[in-house]
Amino acid sequence: MKRSLAALLLFGTTAFAQVSENITVEVIEVPVYVTAPGGVPVRGLTKDAFELFVDGKPQPVDYFDAVDYGAEPPAASASPQAPPLPRDVRERRLYLLLFDLGYSIPAQIARAQKAANDAVDRANPSSDYFAVATFSFRGGVQFVIPFMRDHAAIHRAIDSLAPSEAKDPLRVAISIRERRRVNESALNAASPALTTEEDQLSPEAAETIQGGPANQDVVRMPLRRNAQEQMHGLEEAAKRLASLEGQKHVILVSRGWGFWLVPETGQGYVENPEMRRMLEDMVRAFRGAGAFLDTFDAIGYRGNNEALRRMAEQTGGEFVKENDFGAALKRLTTEQQAVYLLGFRRRSSGSGSIDVKVNGVPRGTTVSFRTGFGSAAERGQPTTLQLADIILNDIPQNGVTVALGATPRAGGADVELRLQRREIVPQLPAGRFQGLFFENVEPERTSVIR
Repeated sequence: MKRSLAALLLFGTTAFAQVSENITVEVIEVPVYVTAPGGVPVRGLTKDAFELFVDGKPQPVDYFDAVDYGAEPPAASASPQAPPLPRDVRERRLYLLLFDLGYSIPAQIARAQKAANDAVDRANPSSDYFAVATFSFRGGVQFVIPFMRDHAAIHRAIDSLAPSEAKDPLRVAISIRERRRVNESALNAASPALTTEEDQLSPEAAETIQGGPANQDVVRMPLRRNAQEQMHGLEEAAKRLASLEGQKHVILVSRGWGFWLVPETGQGYVENPEMRRMLEDMVRAFRGAGAFLDTFDAIGYRGNNEALRRMAEQTGGEFVKENDFGAALKRLTTEQQAVYLLGFRRRSSGSGSIDVKVNGVPRGTTVSFRTGFGSAAERGQPTTLQLADIILNDIPQNGVTVALGATPRAGGADVELRLQRREIVPQLPAGRFQGLFFENVEPERTSVIR
């Protein structure tokens, strides 16, 4: 969690005509999941049960909260048919369902689509938001829809893995025909028209790679580029999640790339510097966004998949070691029903590592947490993902900047008050957008949570 508070202190003296000072306080939020043997979330822990370490040193917990997503959501009204009220944006769960079309074949994707649809049907409507995206070597990560609670729109996106026929810049609209089609079927069949880009070695390439180092490098080069494209796509996706509030989880379904691409040819365990850098950049982006990466082998658990394992575990996520996608996804979301939020004040502008210990829990308990945090970066331009989140979920924005100045003069002082308003979407004209009016939506906030 990142909370920014800027206070402008102005005072006048005979020596200084005008003095101003900016004070920024930032709180880093650490989500912690505690799971007992058997996959049951451990509930009821207090702040005293947790020990927090930053860069290996004990760190006091300045903020503590416990959120239970398994609890009954608040009702919108006395009517039993009324939809539940959404939770506070800080407490919601954001699941990005990322289907890797580059490293997977259609049959594997179809199996993952069915598991994803089942997960959406089981979701808590008051807390669980889903976005859908795809990865390809040529296009990188492409969002099909932003984070939504509209199950018809989510099912349509999962089934087609393509934008809606109702064209709009934020990809949140769904046509009446598409909605009717989803509602008429409990579960749409997965699209058979998926394309795939195989990474498997041909018999000729497999024979070549057994030759000398020069031949091996020739084969490794294009495959390394594909692996780097995936890591870069994940890095960019994590950066886009950084501006959103909530508990963020990226669920990647991929066959993954062979980890034999990481070591340098003929140099034992010496890692290729570019591959190592790309992996570190990806992990750094997830840490900065406060997001977890959970990975599923599209083929099914094969004893190990070092690439998927290392990418997931370095973010605090899990490489799922199960063959049944549906059961594994159900277990994963169940384990994440209870989360403990630890917060601490940033002491420097740099990044750092995080470690958490939990006392008083049964032997064999699993503890998952955010493994690090990013540097204090300047706020970038709003993305379409953030704009869709603001419009769809009615997230308040404060676009007014207040500047107060005082200049001493004989017998008193001149006081100046300036108000400045900024617009978040100057490139979009005012108008009707999926039943909502938007105009002069404003970006700057006095409190931002990450």
